[in-house]
Amino acid sequence: MYDVYALALPSRRIRWRYRVPRPGYPGAPIILGAGCCLASVGGTVDAIDAVTGKRRWQAPLDPYFDDAVRTSGSLVLVPGFGTLTALAADTGARLWKADGFSREGPGVLAATPQVVCIGDGKTAYGLDARTGAVRWRTRLPAPPTPSAPPWPRTLIAMALSPGLVARTVGMPGLTVDLAGPAGLAGRRENAGLAVLNPADGRPHWILGAPGNTRTPWTVRADEARVYAFDGERLLAFGR
Repeated sequence: MYDVYALALPSRRIRWRYRVPRPGYPGAPIILGAGCCLASVGGTVDAIDAVTGKRRWQAPLDPYFDDAVRTSGSLVLVPGFGTLTALAADTGARLWKADGFSREGPGVLAATPQVVCIGDGKTAYGLDARTGAVRWRTRLPAPPTPSAPPWPRTLIAMALSPGLVARTVGMPGLTVDLAGPAGLAGRRENAGLAVLNPADGRPHWILGAPGNTRTPWTVRADEARVYAFDGERLLAFGR
């Protein structure tokens, strides 16, 4: 079991403690709107009232996905073995469930009020935020990893995992080609970055990290720029 604490600021006195009476490795608590936070551990996700510390609702969660729960507006997005379930943030009621993905995924990459973008292998999917139906799918040069919330409405940014070639396409004023000589085809390639249009999944641009970058970028975006941290440098790109 483990505990979730709420502290009063600036005194840092404990306002309440919520005990999760289940074993497991917990995901970090997630703050929701409407005075609520989420705790996921041991096969369930609990919504906790931020004022009283009392449980509002509880929903099942597939094992090993405790740290994969994400929120977007009125949705709580719960990955499972080949599935993604959307719950209502205020009640925990199941709104839709999308399936047919690999057992290792899917992972939530980003979301807008209209689209939930997930990654499964080297493919990004755009799911309708109201129904869970697949609206588009985009094949990427490497497996994508999530950007950090809050997410902008007009673009979807994601890191690309190290290990595969990525080329820059359609980015004005910049051309990076990581393919190299044919004799280097078997070498480990660099990390990268992709920015997609949430309406249809088309890439605005895809960038392979220059130099010998091996660390996946930590990515955050706003409506105007995409920011990437490679462990040493913070880089900013126009959308």
